[in-house]
Amino acid sequence: MLATSSFLFLLPALAAAQYGGYGAPVGPTTTTAAAVTVPSAPPDTPGQMNSAFESPCVHLAATSDSPTGFDSGLTQASTFTINITDTQPIWFHCKMATHCLSGMVGSINAPPTGNTFDAFMTAARASTSPTEPDNGPVLGGVHGVAIAGPTSSTGTSTGGGTSGAVKVTGSTGAALLSVVLAFFLA
Repeated sequence: MLATSSFLFLLPALAAAQYGGYGAPVGPTTTTAAAVTVPSAPPDTPGQMNSAFESPCVHLAATSDSPTGFDSGLTQASTFTINITDTQPIWFHCKMATHCLSGMVGSINAPPTGNTFDAFMTAARASTSPTEPDNGPVLGGVHGVAIAGPTSSTGTSTGGGTSGAVKVTGSTGAALLSVVLAFFLA
């Protein structure tokens, strides 16, 4: 995993917003992405939901000034694509019951001082927000617009449609390439 994480830092165009769970990070918990780059949520996360820094474990609700935040829905083995529309911080959390309260949060473009990722994670762990219902994917978002709903990487069982089994995402390709590089550099 160290080779994969290290290699992903060398490929900013393939930035993947990952976050740790239960106090044990599984990869970089925050990333920086310029406008128009498209990170994908890791396929092994059950659900990502846009939130505000002030309310880390609450879905970002629509206001008169902005749309509702993105929500991948509770799904695994899928990729959820977000188009980064500017360089403002984007805060998100895992919507699975108790995950956010355990620190499964993440950020894109978090500032190094003030409202930092560490402050966001601390606030999430101190949160008393109730579990949110799963109403399925919500496209849209603030500073990061979900442009494609979750797509399965395991294919379909009905035989209809297009199989997702042959799809290789940027993060999967980067992971495979880093494994090959680690093998040759070892």
